[in-house]
Amino acid sequence: MQIQSNLQTQLARTLKKAPQANSTPPPGDRPDLWHDGRPWNHYNQPARLLSRTSQGVQNLSGFRWGWTEAADKKDWQPHFQDTSVDTSKLKEVHFYLEHFYPAGHAALVFEFDGPAVQGADGRSTNKLVYSIEAYRKEGETWTAARGLRKTMGVVHQLMTFEDAQQWVTRRQAASLETRRLDLEPQEKQRLLETALSEAVKDRTGEYYHTTRNSCYSGLQKVMCKALPEKAVAMMSPITAGLVMRPDDFMTSQYNTVLKRMQVHSRENARVYIPDGQLHPEQRATRLRKLTGQPQWVSALARQEWFPTAARLAGGAIGAAAGLAVGHNLLAAGLGSYVTYRGAGIGADLLEGNATRTIMN
Repeated sequence: MQIQSNLQTQLARTLKKAPQANSTPPPGDRPDLWHDGRPWNHYNQPARLLSRTSQGVQNLSGFRWGWTEAADKKDWQPHFQDTSVDTSKLKEVHFYLEHFYPAGHAALVFEFDGPAVQGADGRSTNKLVYSIEAYRKEGETWTAARGLRKTMGVVHQLMTFEDAQQWVTRRQAASLETRRLDLEPQEKQRLLETALSEAVKDRTGEYYHTTRNSCYSGLQKVMCKALPEKAVAMMSPITAGLVMRPDDFMTSQYNTVLKRMQVHSRENARVYIPDGQLHPEQRATRLRKLTGQPQWVSALARQEWFPTAARLAGGAIGAAAGLAVGHNLLAAGLGSYVTYRGAGIGADLLEGNATRTIMN
């Protein structure tokens, strides 16, 4: 009886230590992300180029067309279908930004002259969104901290603008804005062609990074690739290229980046706020934030000369402070550069807040 008892005890210990067939291994024991057998989050699907015509029509898979909503957010179901895009009908390109704490999400919106985006089910639209996103395994969430390690891949997602608006204003209870880019017709076309080309690339082995390869910094790289004559350096010169400029990883400063690239348009951005029926409190909060800037500040920020004047004033103050502290031209130059840049970022933020129109 004692021998049998000992055998039973040893067997129980062995079974306790053995991994269960359906259990998820702890993070330290998981294989590299791209060799991990767990399924990818079903919210995303990489696009594939199925065919293209000499007239500029591209047929693509992995295109998202909205959501079946559910009471529980995690039960929302995406709808993907093959989609044709008539690139010859491109009309405008807009920079897209979602507002959510503590960060934001950037993308591009391509607007066409008429329903140039056609789904296999017969639906059509005149706007598509090109979005670089963290490609996660099912059940995992995005955090800035996780994005600093190799825990997520990258997917360049294609979707309709209505899809994005539904997700942001109805599911996320957040807001988004789009600002038209000041581009020549051939520049718009190059940007669209580059975005669609990047969307269908095999991203196996590529990892998301919160600052260096995110929705925002990755999008800037795509824009610089499409518009090399307007490409700008993303690394700060005062750090010898070791650290990124603040406006290149802080999404709220996107207007500063667009100005550096000389594609910024001063016309009002279009803002879509949380759905009033589903999220009345969040809608009211966002409205207060959008209209909370003092009227005199908004009136000043809307003046075309304001951002330039703020930069010059900031540079002069910095030069004077650097000269007073360092007593040499090097200190004056460094102080001038830092305060010139800081004043510019602040002025662009005020200007951006003052030049918005609420659409819904």
